[in-house]
Amino acid sequence: RADFPGEVGIWAVLPNGDEVQIGVWNYTLEVGETIEINTDAQGFRMLDNIAYTSGEKLRLFDLSIPSRATEIGVLGDIVGTYDLYAVGNMLVGASGEYGLRVYDISNLEHIFEVDQLSLAGIITGLEYVAGEFYATVRDFVDSEKSHIQVVDPCGPSLENRRLTQVAGDLLDLSYNEERLFVLRVHEGH
Repeated sequence: RADFPGEVGIWAVLPNGDEVQIGVWNYTLEVGETIEINTDAQGFRMLDNIAYTSGEKLRLFDLSIPSRATEIGVLGDIVGTYDLYAVGNMLVGASGEYGLRVYDISNLEHIFEVDQLSLAGIITGLEYVAGEFYATVRDFVDSEKSHIQVVDPCGPSLENRRLTQVAGDLLDLSYNEERLFVLRVHEGH
């Protein structure tokens, strides 16, 4: 159990539009009990209070009220999905040897697969940047030939755009402040 103290200024807006600080409020937020969602997830993504988890099944949890996590969707048979990303009514999975798999999540009671794109390797990481998916593709035979594959999800089917060679066992990637960061193991490091 931990406490997180904080301080907030209390401000008033005068009739002339000026803002004036009239006080300070000190508070402590207490961390509640751990919420167990009992899933065997190997992939996880949190977007807009929805937790997307992948393991033996794709499971979605509404965490908008953390003390009352609610399972809101499930789809079986997605073994091998390492990473997930939701955009609108589309959920894309980095599905290992099965490539990229796309699911329709517009009706959470009836989630279904709508598309799949095989890529030459094992897909382990996924990021969505400026309307395109970036996927880490680890080469089956020669890790020196691993790469980042860029895929356009907006057409009638997934379309390869370009790739960038990145040597090593690619594990994941992340986008921050106009930079793409790649987690990899290369030459044992």
